[in-house]
Amino acid sequence: MEEVAKCLDITIKHDEANKIITFLCMLSAYTEDSQFNISFNAPSSAGKTYIATEVAKLFPKEDVELMSKVSPTALFHRTKQHKSEEDYIVDLERKIIIFLDQSSYESLKALRPILSHDQKETTFSFTDRTQKSGLRTIKAIIRGFPAVINCTANPVFDEQEATRFLTISPEATQDKIHTSIELTLKKESDKDSFNKAVENDPARTRLKRRIQQVKGFGCKNIKINESDSLILREKFFADKDRLRLQHQRDIKWLTGIIKANALLNFPYREFEGKTITVHLEDIKTGFALWQQIAENRELNISPIALSMFKQDIKPLWAERKRDSRDLGITRAQIVAHHSKYGESSLTQRSLGDLLDMLVTAGLIRKESSVKDRRITLIYPLTNSQDKTYTP
Repeated sequence: MEEVAKCLDITIKHDEANKIITFLCMLSAYTEDSQFNISFNAPSSAGKTYIATEVAKLFPKEDVELMSKVSPTALFHRTKQHKSEEDYIVDLERKIIIFLDQSSYESLKALRPILSHDQKETTFSFTDRTQKSGLRTIKAIIRGFPAVINCTANPVFDEQEATRFLTISPEATQDKIHTSIELTLKKESDKDSFNKAVENDPARTRLKRRIQQVKGFGCKNIKINESDSLILREKFFADKDRLRLQHQRDIKWLTGIIKANALLNFPYREFEGKTITVHLEDIKTGFALWQQIAENRELNISPIALSMFKQDIKPLWAERKRDSRDLGITRAQIVAHHSKYGESSLTQRSLGDLLDMLVTAGLIRKESSVKDRRITLIYPLTNSQDKTYTP
């Protein structure tokens, strides 16, 4: 995995876990039913679409579909493989679909059975217009399980989609922004030389060759033997004092990452026919990646919300005067602090959604000010401090 990270680092600086998980997600497309899906949740200009599109350049062009705000009808027309008089056969098997912008709710809704692997074929009916017969009902038969990446700036994700996507977010540190600007300057100074150097990089060439090998192998199944499954089970439960509903989803994402790592290394894994057996090293690699994104997963909130809690609310709380009658933090203060120290914009509307997430996660509570009931005050919470934070 170090060589993969080194290769991706040529065009994607920092975001170590995010870019590797994105790569493994796309690679999982070349399995029968072990694909997993990710959603990049981040403000504009954070680099969510950049990571997805740069990683996609490693994969065969015929396997990647880049889409932006498409309706279900456009999606099925664009990806159709065969058309009869009234039906489309839309073959998405071993394909990678990347939604580059806030995707259509109806498009994701139409793909729900596919995204959750409920059934390998699902039918979606829609109205189509033709020159000869005008409006008519068309039946799209969607076949196969693609690997799907959704890029969105919306911090609030529909619960139906949240169960089907592993949510991650690009870094927004000063180091990452500085390095990205340096990379852009290097690229824009001489695009031809830059692109030539990237394409001729030996590590990149080897990785693209491995992807072709994985595709050509035609994997049917990836299994975990009993002893390694016990190790996986023990490691997953080790740090969990209390189980939550989202842990049922998390174990699916984690095993998806582990299996994709085994797929990448299939020449060095035990396999019989088209079935690959996961190695203990794949489990270790999977957990190492998972731990880098686990905090927001445990809290079941958007990475954006967790970042705001750490970078804005906690510092503001530390600055509050303990002799003030109202110790709470106002929404205006959060917006002002974020405008001064944050790396992205924060509106009152988006702030409200993020605060609701933090309340649900038990990280803050909201109360009306005793001085002015129109003002909402924010109080950080921990188990040991709940009784301390009172106005």
